Amino acid sequence: MKKFIKKKKVLLSVLAVILLILGLLSAYTYYLSNKVERVKIDRDDVVNTGKETPKEADDVITIALFGSDFSEIYEVSAADATMLLAIDTKNNKIKLCSLMRDIYLDLPEGGKMNLNYTILDGGPSSILKAINYNFNLKIDKFVQVDLKRLPKIIDALGGVEMEITSDELKYINSYIKQIDEKNGTTTDNIYTAGKQLLNGTQASAYCRIRYTAGRDFRRTERQRDVLNALFVKFKDINLRN
Repeated sequence: MKKFIKKKKVLLSVLAVILLILGLLSAYTYYLSNKVERVKIDRDDVVNTGKETPKEADDVITIALFGSDFSEIYEVSAADATMLLAIDTKNNKIKLCSLMRDIYLDLPEGGKMNLNYTILDGGPSSILKAINYNFNLKIDKFVQVDLKRLPKIIDALGGVEMEITSDELKYINSYIKQIDEKNGTTTDNIYTAGKQLLNGTQASAYCRIRYTAGRDFRRTERQRDVLNALFVKFKDINLRN
């Protein structure tokens, strides 16, 4: 019975993550932005890279997560944050990893391109196929959110608690200003380092910091920290309800 209860709790945690990724980012975006843009992709084409790939385990669900910047040039914004979320439903484990935005990929049709720009040449299908081609994967599911919707999603959950260092404090307010200017919003600056509750715009600005020690590697870590905080908050809300 104890093993059953423990397994049930872990399974509920996994289901909470699935709901967060496939439900929260869609449902809250719909609620707050009036619509969810559903992009139809040719799944067979995305996974058919011409390479022999290992058989995908039936009990592992892999989803690509794309975070887009603002763009005034392209209809589709570059994927400046790319993560792979693997949900192992058999062993009740979740793994999240980041792909560096400026890694130079071989394109299935020939040529090379930075990861974040592959989405500009064909949308989500092109970046998914490039990832599959270079990393020998078969990912055909994705969720994409931009800097207009992300602050609203975080605000809908009541913000996230983050530890702000003095080095991060030097840059975060300039990013807050940039996001406010694009979204037509007004957000308080952050004046002290330490653990504090960030609203949607502040947390999104935190994700964009890249000039401290660790540069882009630390930036991807911040993005994972915010996403993990959202996981925890969403799970707590569901457990209370």
